[in-house]
Amino acid sequence: MVGTTWEISEENRKLFGDDYLVLKAVEECAELAKELMHFRDGKSQRWEVAEELADVLIIANSIARIVGPDEVMKAIRLKEGKLLKRIAKKKKEVKK
Repeated sequence: MVGTTWEISEENRKLFGDDYLVLKAVEECAELAKELMHFRDGKSQRWEVAEELADVLIIANSIARIVGPDEVMKAIRLKEGKLLKRIAKKKKEVKK
């Protein structure tokens, strides 16, 4: 039985294929974007956002398998570094 997130994403990829998963990722991201806008406007609840976010995170694991987990981790480290710089800059601005 498939159980871990990584195992599930591999099974998902084997059964549905890369093309389907890429299109599914686009769909799930669009649904999350829509739900976030509704949440911002007070037309959606936290649970609805959580459900759409869960869909995106699940499909993201399958996409990571397609593009390569090492590449994804490298990109995450790069993006986190950029975010830390923006955070530090914002902290300096707030102290002024």
